[in-house]
Amino acid sequence: MRKEDTFLDVVIHQNVGLPEELVMYETWLGTRNSWLRDEMPRSYRAEYEQELSKLLENRSVEWLTPVSHWSRE
Repeated sequence: MRKEDTFLDVVIHQNVGLPEELVMYETWLGTRNSWLRDEMPRSYRAEYEQELSKLLENRSVEWLTPVSHWSRE
């Protein structure tokens, strides 16, 4: 994914109280429709999705829009 022009990052969070619970965020440029049209069909994505399904008991996919951002810089 990191070679894709619209890919920004992936962050995986672990719940301190429930260490078996993970939350993963992929951040991409563009819109939901452009991602579904351009990124989802890529050949590596099928293998990636298959591997995720082996690792995850439950999974939900949500589309979020940032409304604010703070950083140290």
